[in-house]
Formats: sequence, structure tokens, C-alpha cells
Amino acid sequence: MQRTHYPVLALITLGISLLPMATSIGSNLEYEYSLITSILMILLFPLAGLFKGIPVQNKLIGRYLNKGWIYCLWLLFIGPILGLMPGFMSFQLNICPCYPGEFYFWMVIQWLPSWLIANAALNIIIELKSKNITSIKIATAFALCTLFLMLHLILVIWLEPQKRITHLLVGFLHGPIYDNWIPVDGGIILSRVAHCLIAITVLLMIRGYKKNLQKLQISVSIALYIACVITSIQYPSTHNFKESLNKLLPWAIKGEGFQIYYRDNNNQTNSEVPTSVKRLFRDTLFHINELKETLGDDLPFVEIYVYPDRNSKKIWFGGGSTDITDVYTPSIHLTGNRWPHPTLRHELVHALSSDFGFHGLGFHPNMAFTEGLAVALAPQERKLTLHESAGSLFYKKRFPTLNNLFSIMFWKESGRRAYAVAGSVIQHLIATHGFSKVKELYAGERWEDIYQEKQLPMLNIWKKMVKEQYDEQHHGIQAEYLFRYPGVWRDKCPHTKAVLRRPKKESSFISFRQPQDWNPRKDYWQWRVKQDGLNLQNRLNYWNQEIKYMSKLKNRPKSRSEFLLRSLNTSRKWPPQSIEDIELAILESDFLRLLGERKNSIALLNRLKNFSKEKGIGDSLVRKIEARILVENVGRSKNRLSWRRYLAGWISKIPDQVKGKEAWIFHYLRLRRGQKELYKDNYLNLIARISPPSQLAATFKSEWYKYLGHRFMEVERYRKAASSYKMAADVAKSGKKDIYHQYSRKAMFYDSYGSITKDHQQNSL
Repeated sequence: MQRTHYPVLALITLGISLLPMATSIGSNLEYEYSLITSILMILLFPLAGLFKGIPVQNKLIGRYLNKGWIYCLWLLFIGPILGLMPGFMSFQLNICPCYPGEFYFWMVIQWLPSWLIANAALNIIIELKSKNITSIKIATAFALCTLFLMLHLILVIWLEPQKRITHLLVGFLHGPIYDNWIPVDGGIILSRVAHCLIAITVLLMIRGYKKNLQKLQISVSIALYIACVITSIQYPSTHNFKESLNKLLPWAIKGEGFQIYYRDNNNQTNSEVPTSVKRLFRDTLFHINELKETLGDDLPFVEIYVYPDRNSKKIWFGGGSTDITDVYTPSIHLTGNRWPHPTLRHELVHALSSDFGFHGLGFHPNMAFTEGLAVALAPQERKLTLHESAGSLFYKKRFPTLNNLFSIMFWKESGRRAYAVAGSVIQHLIATHGFSKVKELYAGERWEDIYQEKQLPMLNIWKKMVKEQYDEQHHGIQAEYLFRYPGVWRDKCPHTKAVLRRPKKESSFISFRQPQDWNPRKDYWQWRVKQDGLNLQNRLNYWNQEIKYMSKLKNRPKSRSEFLLRSLNTSRKWPPQSIEDIELAILESDFLRLLGERKNSIALLNRLKNFSKEKGIGDSLVRKIEARILVENVGRSKNRLSWRRYLAGWISKIPDQVKGKEAWIFHYLRLRRGQKELYKDNYLNLIARISPPSQLAATFKSEWYKYLGHRFMEVERYRKAASSYKMAADVAKSGKKDIYHQYSRKAMFYDSYGSITKDHQQNSL
């Protein structure tokens, strides 16, 4: 290229690198920034070749100190420096708090291959121009190639279950936007290296120097490309087809209307179905039978893939913290070893409603309807009801407009906020107009045609209703904490926060993404405090970590102990204004108890208990406070400190059981923990006869009966479990009643179904 044209290309490169920083998600210099910049580079940078006066006069490969060295310098040094410049300057000026290692890691994986591909495309356009092909024809060909790549990407994501892909056009797509932690493996790295080699091969073919040397260089590049591809396909992260999942999850168990795929690393012969899979099997039968009453009998066959852990699911499929339904298969993809499974019914609603979703699409493109339907039909154990949650979001102006809900902006909201509001809307429509009309809406019929009324006035009625159900006195502190997180799109450096919490032994690539000698347990919260010391949650976690360490010391530095006590006391407000104020007071009480100031510790707990009677602080905090008071008032004195350590989370082993009659609170804590002794010597039957003390808060009673139900389910005493769950529902708050009643019905279903035998099993291969 003529030297006079490099400044033009430099400005284009710098402009593309700066453009994402104008957006909220691109201003976080992590995965999203590199993804947006990479795509823009491929789409925009090659178009510079369409402008007049950019002929090629120099060779790329050959005499580096003669003609080709300028372009080599541009390709390998100047261009990458310009691409990294915005990030580098942001870190130098402390504009972005992200860890630079995470930024450079994703720029190497995402941006660098795309930079080489963009330059290869630019040179192809210039070469075509040198052969007197018109700019219109070249632009048309470029647009068609881009369209083909986009169509290929969409079809693979749509037709195959996996929601992650490594693609020439977009690089590595990790899947759902709600995931903070984005792991990679060798297959993903090698796939991107292969993309680099494609670009290098093209550049060598167009700008190679001397035919003999050019042929050798091209041959080496192609050989390396083939080696990368062959090696990369050995990794499951590079596969996007159903057969791959069937190999990874080789065993299957089939029921009426569904099939579960799983693997059991502890039992290679698979002579017995794992207990977790048996439970999931029965749960699926139960939920499908119940959902038939609402959705109808003509439901599609559903495949359920159960992954061993979140990291495997993220690498193999594309969603780690988020369970997902592929409506095309339809199939459900979730992490196993959780029971009762928190999202199974939610995902089943997506899968079972796919047959009537929006004119055959499988779901409604307005995600407020899609997610709202699943939330409304799948009750969960909620701290606030859906209507109370929606009311709090409007009251605190954390969901500013309904336009965000009913648009593509749905994904910009945090999952917890968007799902709560959408679920509240659909739940209201079902309660006021029946499910049949919601089903028509989901199938693609117009709102006005179904309800004979415009959408906005109806939504205003709903909005007024949820505002009336919200009570700031009783819900305010909980709601502020529950819906505080703004979501990945608006959070500052969510992926940096995730990667710095991972242990290095988890993956060889984590070392590249963390500072040298980084210790997550010791360094993470200290780093968070340095980044945002005004955030009370960060300081709370840091102090909790330090006090936990001090609790293990025989000789605690007096000056440091006094400093920590002052810090805890002066940082919290009284009366408490937030969850952190209450948690700081609890931590202060625990620390006082550790230092031998039992009287002051209990006095602070009693103040908190009195405050909880005046203002709602949530069931969890009420139990934390009252449990500490209870263990101080019962049992032997020398055992009380051990229980306080356990409740504070400073020791993991539950204190030894005392001989003789034990207080109810100790039974409760053992029941909640689920220790093995619960299933010995008829212990479970004995404690089931004990009633929670009448003076305790209702949350203890509902928790007691809930965990009794769970433990009876584990020993297959389903009628006892059903009775316990019903008693839990009778005393639970409104946000939990529905799910406890569902547990009770499910226990009776388990009782009537019988055992699962090997007849259900089959090899999925």
C-alpha cells in the first residue's frame, strides 16, 4: 500500500476501537468490548478498500527491510497497538476498573484473529480492484459473503441445541448474556488460531514474495491450519450438533413424553440409575402431568440433558449459571445434583409451549411474554411475591418504563428484575382473564384482538395493582437488596469479578487471566474494596473474611481486633437502612462473642430482634438473629461458642450432639444441614414429633416443616413428606405458599408412582 494511506487505515482502526466505548456494555473492557470490536472490524475495516487511491505497491512477505516491511509493521505491530490503545489508556487513567489481564486475554482470543481476517478481506478487495472489477460488484460480493456467514451462524445456533459457537465472523460466542463466568478450553483457543491461519494463508496467497518461498509459506500455513482443526475437534467445545451431546451424556432414561440424558462418572457400567436422576425423572413426570391441565394434552416430546456441573455445561452447551431450553429440539439443558431442582418446571414450560409459540416459532419474540409465561406457571420459593417484586421496582424506579419490558431492551435489564415484572404481568392476565387468552397471545394473536382493549390501559391497571401490594415498611429493605444488581450489561467488569474468584487449579487458562501469585481466598475482597471502597457489601465481605481468619488464631492482635470492632460499628447505620447494616451488626455481635464479650453480643442481637418486629428485614436475617439468641439461651455454656462459630460460618463441622435431651434449635440446625445421623436410629421420626416453640417467628416453623419434608423425601417416606410440606405451607408467607403446596402434591405423586427400574434405561449412543 502507498505509505500515505496508512494514516487513513490507522484512523479507521482507532475509530472502530473507540466506537464500542460509547455504549454501556462496550465501556466494560472485557468480553463484550472485544466481541463488538471484533465484529465491527470484520464488517467495516475491509470497506476501506472500496475507496479510491488505495492500490497495493508493496509485498507483504519477503524483503522485510526493503518493500514489504512497512505492511508487516502495520499488520503485526501498529494495527494491534491502535486496537489496544483505548483499553490501555483507560487503565492508565483509571477510567475502567477491570483487570487488564482479562481485557488482553479476550482481545487476543477475539480481536486479534478478527484483525487478521479483516486485513485479509481488505487485501482481497484491493486485489479485485486491481483487476478493474467495479466497486459495486465488490461491495455486493462482500455483502453476500457476510450474509452467508451470518445465515450460517444463525442456522447452527437455531437448528442445533448448543448456544455457543466459535465462528469466523463473530469469534467465540459464549451463550446467554446472564453468565458472568466465561470459561474457555483448548478447543476454543485452537479454533481461533485456525481462523488466524485462514487469514494468513489468504495474505500469503495475495502478497507472498517469490513463488518458491510463497508456496512453502502457504503449505506450512495450510498444514498448521489442518493440525489446529484436527486437534480442536477433539474438544467438545467445538461441536455444535446433537450427536456430540449424546456422546458426552451417554446414558438415557425414558418416560412418557420425555427422555433424560446423563452421565455417571462413578458408575461406568451404569447398572443403577443415580439417585439424582431418579428424582429428576419423577419430578419431570409430575410437572408434565400438572402442566397438561393448563397447556393441554397435545404436548411435544422433550429431551432433558443433565450436565455434571456448571463448567461442563458452559463449555459443552453454552450456559453456565443459566438453565436453557432449546425450543427447536425441543430440549432442556440444566445442571444436575440439585433437588428440588429450582428451574426444571420453568424450562419445561418453555419446552412444552413450543408447539403453539408465535406462529410456529417455538417462543414469543417479545421475551416478556416468553419468560413471563414460564415464571407465572412455575412457582418458586420467593422472598417477595411477583406482584410485590414488581411494585418495588416501580416504587424504587429500577424498572423505569414498560417499553423496556416489551422490547429487545428486555435483555438489558437484570434477569431478576425483568423476570419478576414479566411474571407478574402474565400472572395478572391469567388471574383476570384466564389462561386461554394468554395462550392465544403467546401463539401470536394481537393483544387488542384478544382482550378487545389496548395494551397500555390494561398494563396501567396492572401497574396500579402491584404498586398497591408493595409495602415499603415491610418490603423495602428486602426489595432494595434483591433487585439491586443491574445486570451484566450495566454492571462494571462482571467478568473480571468472576475470573478473580476462580481457583487456579480449575483450568490452566485461569492463570493467564489473574495477576501473578493471585490467591482468590485471600486477595479477592481486598481487591474489591480497593476498586470500590464505598460499597458496603465489599467491606462487609472483606471484614468477614479477616475475622474468620482471626477466629482460628489463639493469640489475636488486640489493636487489630479493636480496629475491626470500630470499623464494623461506625460503618453501619442505626436504625438499619439496608441489608448490609443488619449483616454488619450480626458480624459485630459474632466478633464480640469471639472476643469474650457475650453480654454485649447478646444485647446487640436483641436490638436487632426488636428492630425486625418493627420493619421487615426478610426471613433469612430473622432466622440468623433468633438462632444466635436461641443457642445462647440453651445447652451447655462451653458448647455455645462452638455453635456461634458454626452459625457465623467460621467452622464447617457441626458441633457434636450433647447427651440427653437436646434443645429444638439444635435439632433444627442438624435437620437443615442434612447430616447422616438424621437417618440413623429412627432419629428423623423422633424429631418429627417435636413442634417448633410457639414464641418463634413463623419463618422457623415453615423452614422446620420444609426440611422435614425434604428429609422424608430422601428416605422415600412420601406421605410423611407431603404432610410436612402442607404444614410448611400453612404457616409460610405468601411468596412461598405455592411452592410448598406444589412440594406436597409432588410427594403424593412420588408415593403413587412407585419405583424406577432398569426398564426405563437405555444407552443414548
